[in-house]
Order: sequence, then C-alpha cells, then structure tokens
Amino acid sequence: MERAHREIKAELHRKSELISHPSAPLAQALVEGMIHDLNHLPRRSLQGKTACELFQRGRVELRPYHRRQRKEVYEWIKSLAARILADKSDKTRITAATAWRIAAEIWLQRNGVISVAKRRECYPISKKKLTHK
Repeated sequence: MERAHREIKAELHRKSELISHPSAPLAQALVEGMIHDLNHLPRRSLQGKTACELFQRGRVELRPYHRRQRKEVYEWIKSLAARILADKSDKTRITAATAWRIAAEIWLQRNGVISVAKRRECYPISKKKLTHK
C-alpha cells in the first residue's frame, strides 16, 4: 500500500511538471488517468498480470447470489459471530463487530472468495556485534 502511494505521488509529480497550473477539473482528470495507467502496469506480485485484469476476472468469477442465498449467508455469519461471542473468555475481549468480521472472513475463505496469506516469521536479530574479517 505504501509503495502504491509512492507510485501515485511520483507519477502525479511527473505529470504535473508537464502543465504549469492545471485547473481543478484538469487536475482531477490527470489523477484519474494516472491511476488508470498505474492499474494497467504488469506487476511481479501479480504474476505479471495487471490489477485491472485480476479485478475484472474476479468480478466475472463471482457468482451472483439470489436473495434467499444472501439471507442464508447472512444467517450463517450471524450464527457464527454469536458463537464466537459466547465462547469468549474474560481474558479475550471481543466486540460484536470483531466477532462479525471474523465470522465473515471465515465464510469468505471457506467459499473461495478470498484467501489469506500467512505471515512469514521474521528471523531474530542477534545482539552480538557483527565483525568482518
């Protein structure tokens, strides 16, 4: 996310140098065009694809849910959130909003809508002084 902000700032700076004093509508158009351009750059983190490609493909692959199905999903998430709140101990203070978020994330993962990458463990840094010979 921080890299994306740096990219946007750098691209905005580069494009703003082309025009000495852009008007507000022109500046807005510049920003929108710049973000569009950045979303169409192939990214190594996306296996050489663009953000636009992945976003559009993701929307097509998501199946539409009818009203009854949405209600079933809502009830499933609500039930799990209630169980999470009921199972909490005094040591863990979970709010209703946190329980709902956890339940929704579990549903999304189980149904293949999202995947959550596990964080890599960092290697501990030794406090010994490094000496070069």
